[in-house]
Amino acid sequence: MESRQVFTPPRLSQSSTGSESDSVTRKPANWRLRKELDGCVLVGVNDFAEKWILPSAGTMWRGIFDEIVDNVLQGTEGDVEWAMPGTFSQGQYVSWVGGRIQDVCSRAEKDLGHRIMMDLKYRFGYSPGATSEDLDLVADWAERLQCRAWATNRGDKGEDTVKEGIHIALSASPGEPERWDKLLILGEHKSDDSESCRREATVQLASHAGEVLGSQPFRHYVPGFSLVKDQMQLWIFDRMGCFASPLFNVSTNQRESRRTFIELVLALTVMDSASLGFDPLVYKDTTCETMWEPTAYSLPGNQVDAYIRISEQVFELHQILFIHPGLMGRGTRCFLAAPVPSDPYANEDSANQNYCIVKMSWRDDKICHEGVMLDQVGKNLNVRNVVRVHAFDQPLDVKSWIRKGVSTGQPFPLLDTPSTRPHGPINRTFTRTVLRDAGRPLSEAASALELLQAIRDAFIGHGTLYFYELLLHCDISRSNILLSHNGLSAGFLIDLDYAVQFDPISLLTRSSEAAQGMGTLPYMALDILGGSDVHIYHHDVESFLYVLIWSCIYDSQGRGYVPQPNNPELYYRTQAIRGLLDDNTSSAAIEMMSDPLRRWRKGRAWAIGAAKETDLESNFELLLQLLRPGFNNDPVRELLQAMKGVLFGNDQKCLVTPCQRLAQGWSTEERRKDEWGLYAEVQVLMDEAIRKLS
Repeated sequence: MESRQVFTPPRLSQSSTGSESDSVTRKPANWRLRKELDGCVLVGVNDFAEKWILPSAGTMWRGIFDEIVDNVLQGTEGDVEWAMPGTFSQGQYVSWVGGRIQDVCSRAEKDLGHRIMMDLKYRFGYSPGATSEDLDLVADWAERLQCRAWATNRGDKGEDTVKEGIHIALSASPGEPERWDKLLILGEHKSDDSESCRREATVQLASHAGEVLGSQPFRHYVPGFSLVKDQMQLWIFDRMGCFASPLFNVSTNQRESRRTFIELVLALTVMDSASLGFDPLVYKDTTCETMWEPTAYSLPGNQVDAYIRISEQVFELHQILFIHPGLMGRGTRCFLAAPVPSDPYANEDSANQNYCIVKMSWRDDKICHEGVMLDQVGKNLNVRNVVRVHAFDQPLDVKSWIRKGVSTGQPFPLLDTPSTRPHGPINRTFTRTVLRDAGRPLSEAASALELLQAIRDAFIGHGTLYFYELLLHCDISRSNILLSHNGLSAGFLIDLDYAVQFDPISLLTRSSEAAQGMGTLPYMALDILGGSDVHIYHHDVESFLYVLIWSCIYDSQGRGYVPQPNNPELYYRTQAIRGLLDDNTSSAAIEMMSDPLRRWRKGRAWAIGAAKETDLESNFELLLQLLRPGFNNDPVRELLQAMKGVLFGNDQKCLVTPCQRLAQGWSTEERRKDEWGLYAEVQVLMDEAIRKLS
């Protein structure tokens, strides 16, 4: 590995106006989440509590646990507060449930404290008691009861705090708000037991699970429960969707169901970190023997203090660089890391560490491991300016590890229309890849020259991948091009997760991924946004045009040049813009001035495609006037105009897309020549703009 300086890119989940797609928004729309979960919700899974919630540490664990549950149950008998009211409002229901939960934890904590005192006496020979293993176990439970807080929330407490529901969270101090990054167990409550309320509770839990997974870097899945009147259901939310137990009665008016309620409340409270869904392959020290544990206290910024082992090499994780929020999908997260020296006495200057990037994600089983592709690409000396791989593995998958081969249960529809996934969700495999090159985000380019040099070098890397390795990247975006500081290039291309092998005869890629329109919305080609199942080289080159436009309009904080229209003087501040506005100016063009590319990232794919086509045909001149200072000079404008002409033809008001050319009889041989010509022509255009800026 080479020694290099490292800069920390911002977390994408914190982006503002210029955020790149709805997929990175912290609050997914209800309809979008329902559609995302369509066909991915399984209920009625047998033996759910025994497999995922209740302990599996043998008879000793179960014996002590049952004793405590029975003692708590006995203590509640005759307590009028435990009588479930016949009817009550939602607010009264929340207060009543919260009170019963607190009572269970309080009584259990007293029981555990008594056991610890008795066991301490036994250790010193004063009285008979349990074994040392019992004491260790009971002490662990007592500690978890003390540092984990149940809370019921019913209001908006801020962007990073839990807004509603019943939850278990790590709590550093009494009264501290429950933050997403401290949540352990999710809970949702409804006083009405109708089908619509059950659906709503499921969607709300799934939304909260997405927030938790997007805030906790080492979390793979999230347990939870729903209480709908006196019916309880246990849940697990993972990267394939969610699955749940059958409904069971927890009415506290009946002794047996009250015992079930107490048992589950206590079991949920004292679950260990591995059962809560934390990564068992992340460790607290270099020995990689003790699993990393979450704490109530956070390190400053995005710092982490953890270790992983990949291919017999130990890596120390320093900082979180990126977390993709949300429940379904890859859940990609990247960390700034460094290999731990094999010599424990090596005193390496931290400023000269061999920094690298550790990337973790849950990939679709149908997609090739990125590490395998990068390893193959790295052996081809003709491929340039593409990130290099150091090590990789794929230790876990959802079906066998999280879901433990579950085969029972039935689908639970969240939509009234037939499911688009009649065969259920696809399995996902957890992959870890160590990348040799640690760069800076493209948004940190300090000048138009630095930006164009980086994009030009990434464009060359993309071309060498295609022409020498027959790999089409298929996800060109601003986040997948990094600024380099190794002196060999200005920028390089990363993320081959969606790269596909194309047919060298037909020069086409047709795959399930392409059919789903893979990519990042603001940078996707018009044809792909329109639903085309054909992805060709020209579409990726088109994405480079959109990356360049986006990067010249928005800065690293996602802010455009022209401010919000609540200040008319600033809104119409440039003579160039005044000259373009008249009585016939479209409303879309006027709207564009406050947030120029808002319509490129908001809405459905076909709507984004239509908006983008309108901007390219009718609003392109205005778009060029909205480039931010330092990036609005003539060489940049000329490059954008020229690239648009090369890609869509010389008729600026009538775009001709690659799929339209295919429909008009564009032959494979013509396309083969056109690909080489397009690669050379765009590179020449970029080189010329760089020369003028230099």
